Amino acid sequence: MDSQNCAARILEARELTATLFKGSLAEEPSYLQFFSNYVQGGRLTNYGVNPWNPILMLFALIPVFAVIYAAALINTGHSGICVIHFVDGALEKTERQLLIRLRMPSRHKQWLRMVKSFGRRASVLVRLPIYFSILTAFQIGYHDLNIGNWISRLQSRAYLLKPVGWVRTVAGLQALLSVYFLALWALTFFGDPFE
Repeated sequence: MDSQNCAARILEARELTATLFKGSLAEEPSYLQFFSNYVQGGRLTNYGVNPWNPILMLFALIPVFAVIYAAALINTGHSGICVIHFVDGALEKTERQLLIRLRMPSRHKQWLRMVKSFGRRASVLVRLPIYFSILTAFQIGYHDLNIGNWISRLQSRAYLLKPVGWVRTVAGLQALLSVYFLALWALTFFGDPFE
């Protein structure tokens, strides 16, 4: 019962702080309003009342970026997702890189082979971009405390997924947004930046 009262008091205090902050923000110049609303995350977290909204946004962006990565797999340019397979040799570990391309089968193949081939390509087109998006979103950490590395260790084979070309820029943007949303969550959940 005490924990429910404590949680209700914390929520009430956050709502009061948000109301006071909104009132004082109305008198500020427009550039400070923009900073507080969008950079500091006031609109996203409702000025500290909903601290879990940044985490929800982080998870909501995973399928959005997965669609972009899927488009890169269909594209025939030099950008895409490169798979680096690690092959243990006699003396040293070597790596073999393969840029993933999903091309549609030609018209001259048999119908059954086309359906099987399309099914495999469609499976890769769904699974790989989502997996790569999850890995990119959780490349958060410091040294050995990296969530993305922990997720990649669940793979049955030793390989790395590496973005190439414009996909690298998009993956960097996703990683930056993920760090921003995680930091915003930590600031609003454990502290009160709008006080």
